[in-house]
Amino acid sequence: MGLLMLKRKDRWGEVISEHERLVEMLWNKDAEKTRLAMKEHLENSYAALIRDPAGCLKN
Repeated sequence: MGLLMLKRKDRWGEVISEHERLVEMLWNKDAEKTRLAMKEHLENSYAALIRDPAGCLKN
């Protein structure tokens, strides 16, 4: 999904927050919280893609 999701400006704030949380969990070496944060991030990205697939392909 990666770069395609960057075209979804409506989700930028969420994505940045999710990435910040992932970095924090990695920094703290908390494997379980990192796993959960990554799972949540991927589920949110997938849901956004399913909700509006064309929104990820707009120029």
